[in-house]
Amino acid sequence: MTQGEKTIYFKDAIGVQYKPSSIADGYIQIETAAGGVSTSNSQYSGENAIQFSGKKSNEEAEIIVAYIRKQIEEIKNAPVGGIVQQVSAAEELKNFKELLDMGVITQEEFDAKKNKLLGL
Repeated sequence: MTQGEKTIYFKDAIGVQYKPSSIADGYIQIETAAGGVSTSNSQYSGENAIQFSGKKSNEEAEIIVAYIRKQIEEIKNAPVGGIVQQVSAAEELKNFKELLDMGVITQEEFDAKKNKLLGL
């Protein structure tokens, strides 16, 4: 088991293993592409594992596992490239009018942009 702290970002996780505590200790292990394959005993001692004991801990562990799985799924299903906002021609024209009113652009620059946006 690793001493200290380790951070695994949800975007780097590919799965989560969970074994409830019973007679033996339970564990939660975050699987990453770089994590390799777990052997039967490595889940308990792996650096990506959290070990716990006692049946009362199972309820909390299940909440944690559900949260981790939800985060991984949301990241895996997120659109690639982020969110692209479409600005209408009217909104863009309004923004350029504000720039004109502030003196940032000239009347000629505004008229050229307006004609381009309106297809004139």
